[in-house]
Amino acid sequence: MFTPTTKTALVICVWLFCATAPLAAHDAFYPHHREDFDSLTRRRELQGTVLLITAGFLGLLAGLVYFGLRKSSTVDDAPAQTQQARLTGTANEAARAAQRILNANGSISAAMEHALATYAQAAGGTWKPSADVLGHAIRCKIGTDVVTLNIDAQCIRLKVENEQASTTVTLKVERSEEE
Repeated sequence: MFTPTTKTALVICVWLFCATAPLAAHDAFYPHHREDFDSLTRRRELQGTVLLITAGFLGLLAGLVYFGLRKSSTVDDAPAQTQQARLTGTANEAARAAQRILNANGSISAAMEHALATYAQAAGGTWKPSADVLGHAIRCKIGTDVVTLNIDAQCIRLKVENEQASTTVTLKVERSEEE
């Protein structure tokens, strides 16, 4: 919730407050008992001190709340939008690569491998086929993204998820007339 700068400012303010306040058993530099205000003259003298201390405390408290909430009130959605755009772009590229392979030779396993290799290359990672291949569906992790690829005779479904965003791309398979 607090940034390092805000934490540092908070520590400095607390240290200054504690360093300037005289410490004694029960004595305080501000009046806080009814007996402190018994005499009318003393009451008038202390009234300004009490108001000044209260205003200072409220100002310090308002400053701390302002600095603490200043950064948290402006939520930055740019990283999530950037992640969403990246996932959508790489998923579309991988699904189109699988579509090209399927349209060319109809090999589902070759299309799956090519789609995941294309996704890994676009995402800046690598993909190695593993034992996670179950029929015509693959679920694997490429970098920080979890990729789920399903291919059947009618369509290609590629779902990509990470902590900040997720996207699903579905493309129709167009078989050539020669089959």
